Amino acid sequence: MPVNARQRPRFWTKRTAWIFAACWLLAIVSGGISPVAAQQTPLKLSIRREWEGARSCAPVSLRVFAGWSDPRLLEGRIRVEGFLEQQTMGVWTGPETALAGSEQHFWFMLPSPMLRYTGERYILKTEFLSPQQSFPVEELDIEAWEYNRRDFVVAAVVSQPGAIPMGIGSNQDRVAYEQPLTLQQRLAPEDASALFVHNTRIKYTDLPSDSLRYLGLDALIIAHDTLNLLKPDQRAAVQKWVLAGGNLLLLQTGPLQRDAELLVRSLSRNDYTLIRRRDPRWPAGMQVFAPGLGRFFHTVNALSGESEGWKVVAWDLLRLHGSSRRSLNAGGRMLMPWEELRSSSVQPQNGNQPWSDPRSPRSSTQPLRPLSRINVDELTPQMMPQEIRGMPFGLAAGVLAACVLCIGPADFLLLGLIRRRRWTWVMFPLITLGFTAWMAQLAAEHNGQNDTRSWVSIVDITPENEVLRTTRIELNYGSSSRHVVHDVHSQWWTDLRQDDLGWAQAQQYGFYNQYEPRSYPDLGPRLTYEGAVPANYKVLEPVRQWSPRLQRITTLGADPALEKYPLPRADWGGLEKPTQGDLLQAVTALEKDFPDASWWLDRRKDFQATAWTSPRKSEAPSPGGGREAAILTLIQNLTSYPEPSPGVFALITELAPTASPECEDLCLTSQPSLIVVQEVEPGRFLATRVIYPPRERN
Repeated sequence: MPVNARQRPRFWTKRTAWIFAACWLLAIVSGGISPVAAQQTPLKLSIRREWEGARSCAPVSLRVFAGWSDPRLLEGRIRVEGFLEQQTMGVWTGPETALAGSEQHFWFMLPSPMLRYTGERYILKTEFLSPQQSFPVEELDIEAWEYNRRDFVVAAVVSQPGAIPMGIGSNQDRVAYEQPLTLQQRLAPEDASALFVHNTRIKYTDLPSDSLRYLGLDALIIAHDTLNLLKPDQRAAVQKWVLAGGNLLLLQTGPLQRDAELLVRSLSRNDYTLIRRRDPRWPAGMQVFAPGLGRFFHTVNALSGESEGWKVVAWDLLRLHGSSRRSLNAGGRMLMPWEELRSSSVQPQNGNQPWSDPRSPRSSTQPLRPLSRINVDELTPQMMPQEIRGMPFGLAAGVLAACVLCIGPADFLLLGLIRRRRWTWVMFPLITLGFTAWMAQLAAEHNGQNDTRSWVSIVDITPENEVLRTTRIELNYGSSSRHVVHDVHSQWWTDLRQDDLGWAQAQQYGFYNQYEPRSYPDLGPRLTYEGAVPANYKVLEPVRQWSPRLQRITTLGADPALEKYPLPRADWGGLEKPTQGDLLQAVTALEKDFPDASWWLDRRKDFQATAWTSPRKSEAPSPGGGREAAILTLIQNLTSYPEPSPGVFALITELAPTASPECEDLCLTSQPSLIVVQEVEPGRFLATRVIYPPRERN
């Protein structure tokens, strides 16, 4: 039958249908097209911060939500990777989860990098990893702290959204209590942009139950009614955080339940920790205790948000320096120590540029920048192992002797018995290759177990020998390239790289900091976190062969890795005002058990003056003089700052725990302490710091 010229050729034939189906199936298998992705995906991922506001230097605590509206079962894991300028800053992978028409959320923490200039973005790339199907990667911006600004975060615990804490009200403005905490309004105009205080509120049900998740806070305000509603693990977390350096204000205008009363008694159990105030404006019924490193404010009377008494308490809650509070009391504006430098005509020293001299006007325009007392490039050689142990010579000699015996007598006699000596041409290469592979395997196994870990640990304890906080700066010198998996419980691990730190340089007028990007930054892999961070998770440490890496490990409490090393224990003179003679007697008794320990007093003038015979080891270490002297100098730099205090310590006395690479939170400027340092193993230094409460203040 002839084809009609007007009839169009048939396009949809069986052949084209099969070709189309094959292409569609191939696209599904290769991940290019998904049946779910082709439509609107029923998976929704979102992330929000735990605390409103990014605290300077502190890690960020996040909450990720995964919602799956499809009734079909979906299994997989959530992966979040933080990027700053296309550089990975941290990776978290959640636990295995199953969704079926439901929603789940997970808490986790990531290092929060500093934004070095305006407009820089910290991006979180979030994806759901499932063997069933693929989902697109979502990019989410997250707030991060800026290098040129110091951010504080103060949280108030409330019973419901929109409420304020009971016991601190106002007839005019419900949130009047936040005004004294907003310090940026009380700075000079040229300094106001360098400081910001975030006032936030959190419902009591959302309060963390892990103490490390409070690293994003400087202070916490809570009333008796919400304290009664907290769960036991929430109260325990708050207590551990306060002992490690946090600041807590309790407004008790009503009765406390038994568990809440136990928390109050625990934080105020020792009379010698009571800090007496001589300020006439100090509110009646308000007491301040220094239980360890933190501050516990307790009042039984209601406060007014506009009262002068609340202003004094609010400034003390932020740990304002004495000079800062006095200037506020006198003129209503904080006079910072660097303000007099702006009108100074001092010329730079040693030919330095104007911004490299701490007395110059330009250096004083951003005075609250982070201060790092660690120079990674100088510290790394001091912590490197003194020697590298190779495979034992006896083992290598034994393998070589066995190889010779197999090639010689064994091969000759065995093949002679079966009259097949011509097989030597086959056996000899096989024996040689076999022993070579065995030697290589033994060497690899030996090197894989021969990592060298050296560390410097600072353990803060009370005069009753209670461990408050442990900081371990660890260097791992790997003998092979691989990932080392650590099972971590209630600790925070973070990389310690010079790229992430500003430069802390010593000049004639003290320490200061200025960030300078490196010409060749370290682009190596960072720590990876898997699981429920920070309660129970795994840390994947990327180790490169013969390449040192530094990290800081923070524990609010005792570090399990240091349990086998006994801490110096003595009668440290747990009195309201211990004398220097009491401490000298305690340390003299310790020298019998720790003859090689070095020790010194920090803020010695705060102890009662007595007849003081200073032994040689009580003198503060001096720079230079070998490895031990360098480590002692590092410990002294981490635990104290020169006077007059630079940076943020010209404004406040101490920082609540941050667990950051800058290590600013280790510095004490108002609390005297006794430091005992011992080398417990070659390359491992343990510094025990006995913390005493500060003297009474105005």
